[in-house]
Amino acid sequence: MPLAPVMGRSAISYVIASFSPKWKLIFAVNEKFKNTELESEIKKHSEDAVVSYVPETVRGSSDAVSAVLHLLDPDDSVAVTRGDLAMTWNADAFEKFVANSSCNLSVVSLTGFHPSQLGPSTYLFLKVDEDTRTVTKFKQNLSFGTNIEKEWMVAGFYYFRSVGLLKQGFEIKPNRDVENEDKNDISFVVNALIFDRKISALNYPISHYLQLSSPEDIEFIGSWYKFIVVENKKSQFETDSVEAKVHSYFKYLFRRLSR
Repeated sequence: MPLAPVMGRSAISYVIASFSPKWKLIFAVNEKFKNTELESEIKKHSEDAVVSYVPETVRGSSDAVSAVLHLLDPDDSVAVTRGDLAMTWNADAFEKFVANSSCNLSVVSLTGFHPSQLGPSTYLFLKVDEDTRTVTKFKQNLSFGTNIEKEWMVAGFYYFRSVGLLKQGFEIKPNRDVENEDKNDISFVVNALIFDRKISALNYPISHYLQLSSPEDIEFIGSWYKFIVVENKKSQFETDSVEAKVHSYFKYLFRRLSR
């Protein structure tokens, strides 16, 4: 839904706003968007961005990333994310974090309540060593405990020390149980590096993100934006109710996104 209107702007504009202006952006775009306004919309918000059209395949994001690797220097660091997730974070602080920690891999995640937990979306959960911030386990659609709000949920943004390391991940033949993994997602490659090659990954926490994956997501966000921002309505919900949590989450998020 990259061109869908969200709070008066295109969905893709929020994704681009998540990144540092210093970063080189490469968009692997499904070729079905070739005759649309998507490329011009991307260029509107990131003039130097590279748009590369890739065939639609059943392997989704994995094939899309593979198709553009030749555009990158094998020695450069790289981050991979989806085009339907926008984060409220400090991208420059993340860049300093990976530089100072000299980590090979980093996985961005969040904990606590998130409105998308109310829907049918799939999630990837992390188990993290809280002392070292090292990712120790992944689970697809299966939490480690009974309270989902206490879990680390992947935000869909992955950092690799080098493009060469990312390429290695694609070449690994899994020597692990992959029953609960999405083999078409880039997380499958990350898992291969962590659990088959024993390359450590550090967790990087953020507080909020915006999921723009489906018409239902767009409609849900739009209704709360109208309630909170357009109509300026205060929370009328019982404390700790689901509605109160959603209101609090979006109130903060909308304020951050308006900056």
